Amino acid sequence: MNWTNLYENTRGTWLKGNLHTHSGEGMTPEEIVRRYAGKGYDFLCISDHMKLNTHRLSGKSGFLLLHGFEWNSKVGEHMNLVSFRKPLLARSTKCHDQKQVLAWMAGEPVLVILNHPNWQEPPHYSREDLMDRPSAAGIEIYNGLIDFLSGTSLATEKWDYLLSRGRKVLGFASDDAHSPPHVGNAWIMVRAAARTPGAVFKAVRSGNFYCSTGVTFDVIRRQGQVITVAARNAREIWAVGEWGVRLDRVRCGRIVFDFATMSSAYRKYVRFVAFGKGAAQAWTQPFFMGEPIDDKRFSPFVGKWRLSRLVTTPLSQIKAAKLSDPSLDWTDVRTDAVPEGFVNVSRRHGSNDGVCYVGTSVTVPRDGVWTVCLGHDGGVRLFVDGRQVLETPKRVNPAVPDRSKVNVRLSRGGHEIVAALKTDSGMGQGIMLRFMIPVSVRKLPRVPVFPESLPLCRVSSRR
Repeated sequence: MNWTNLYENTRGTWLKGNLHTHSGEGMTPEEIVRRYAGKGYDFLCISDHMKLNTHRLSGKSGFLLLHGFEWNSKVGEHMNLVSFRKPLLARSTKCHDQKQVLAWMAGEPVLVILNHPNWQEPPHYSREDLMDRPSAAGIEIYNGLIDFLSGTSLATEKWDYLLSRGRKVLGFASDDAHSPPHVGNAWIMVRAAARTPGAVFKAVRSGNFYCSTGVTFDVIRRQGQVITVAARNAREIWAVGEWGVRLDRVRCGRIVFDFATMSSAYRKYVRFVAFGKGAAQAWTQPFFMGEPIDDKRFSPFVGKWRLSRLVTTPLSQIKAAKLSDPSLDWTDVRTDAVPEGFVNVSRRHGSNDGVCYVGTSVTVPRDGVWTVCLGHDGGVRLFVDGRQVLETPKRVNPAVPDRSKVNVRLSRGGHEIVAALKTDSGMGQGIMLRFMIPVSVRKLPRVPVFPESLPLCRVSSRR
């Protein structure tokens, strides 16, 4: 599997299907196929508990069935096993030791999916449980049945935990239907080379699919370090990185994401989630970075800062401030090593509410345009030489590098950069700032030039 681009093979047809559904409760295999075919599905795995279903279709030309079942122990631990090795599957139906079954499946052409991690009756897989089952190909990041039971249908937080810990694991969505109202609530879209069960199985095992509850991706493409994702019925798309950190957000149906602009702190992988009408969503598989990126595009984090007292003016009405204003009671502050370059304002202001200024002076060796990359948790306004260039009023914890970006033209010489940060009773804890050569500049100079910190002159306070 090419984890840098699971969608590299663009040949084939997108087919809609579900690998986790059940017969019984008034639904025969024929009735199940009829219902799914009526909702536009192309393939299905009828995965009854501890029972291998080898049903053959009659008079249903074109609809595809894959072989498999849902394995479970006496204490839960549900997982789907999908394969064309029927003897291996049949053997597993008679064993209630999950570790033994997983050992049998290791290295075999079997798709192992750990089901509904966030089902709470009985409690299913903790993050540590999932880490302890490395032979599983994937986990259900969405299980529609849990909307009707105790727990949560969405499990992307556990997916990000595994990916961030270095586990390369696929995400699956299913409706886990046990009765007619459950049918058609979640599915996977698989890009298969042919309309056959074998081609679907091969494409799923290679990761060439995405998950959905209603949003359709039209484009999933990686070219070098640039990934483009588009969905015509999406209202918003997020890029999500390590530990579930949102790296980018667009309020439209198309996002272009460049690994080169991604903070080194969250650069292991990126995945995308699209939001449509109501609760409809879709999730891509993760893209791992691959070859290291040249960090020459970024400057070091600015290390010389001054912090003001708190002011009570609302952030929406805050004006620019000058480092020479003694009424703001400026003090020099040091940046933290972790996260790199972080100016922690809570050391001075604790849990007090208000707005504080964080300012610095830089010198620019020549005229030019740079991208100012501001990491922050609290809402901010950013001023350059007294002119507002950026505003992000909403607080999002934790503070991550490069959360907000803006291109700024700077002339040769000195400049003041001041951020007004809302402390939000201690929840807005600080900022970090660095410069980047804009993405539009594709060819980097051999020795990039960035604004540099100037010594901060002391200002006498008025007391």
